[in-house]
Amino acid sequence: MNCWKSSPNCRRSVYGMWLSLAIVLLLMNCGRRPVERHYYLLTLPEFSPDSLHLPPVEGTYRMSVMPVKVSPPFEQRRIASRSRPYEIQYFVQHQWAAVPETMLAEFIRSYFAHTKTFAYSVPMEFVANPDVLIDARLEALEVIPRRGRLVAHLAMSLYLLDRFKGQVLVSRTFDRQVLLMHNNLNECARVMSGVLLNELIRFDREIRHYFVKTNAPANRDE
Repeated sequence: MNCWKSSPNCRRSVYGMWLSLAIVLLLMNCGRRPVERHYYLLTLPEFSPDSLHLPPVEGTYRMSVMPVKVSPPFEQRRIASRSRPYEIQYFVQHQWAAVPETMLAEFIRSYFAHTKTFAYSVPMEFVANPDVLIDARLEALEVIPRRGRLVAHLAMSLYLLDRFKGQVLVSRTFDRQVLLMHNNLNECARVMSGVLLNELIRFDREIRHYFVKTNAPANRDE
């Protein structure tokens, strides 16, 4: 304290110390670059329903897609990577553009709106008394590093439920792993979108066969 009041050299020394500290902090902040994030989306690829040769149906049943149930490790937007069987890590710079629950429900709704398998295919809150429900469950949505390459891994279960009887009418479960050719996450999103489209086509085909063979779902007036 006495040094500060009586000695100009002491004051210059303190000022110099604070100036040096300020310069160091400035250089540290200049060295830090903001994280540039990249966002990816599972979206319905273009296709022609006529080219699928699906069994024709009248499309009189009202359908609603239930909220997709997602396994906890894959609930967030950060993209999961599993390099070991019991260890999951997440990319910092790479994320899904929406949470998987929203992204997958919109994918399923868009598909069935395109194929017109049902009379309606809209969010559950806008359908009064749907005849059937689609219940989807996501078990895996991840990238697996393998011998210097990346593998896209998508595993889901799909169910068509009779809302009145509470029964499963049609079900499909798949677990697909696809080796990526170019080792980038944009390709991963494209490949997963294609896998999900193909599995929905198979699911749709089974639904249509079921409708042709039976009078399901139960009549809501019964």
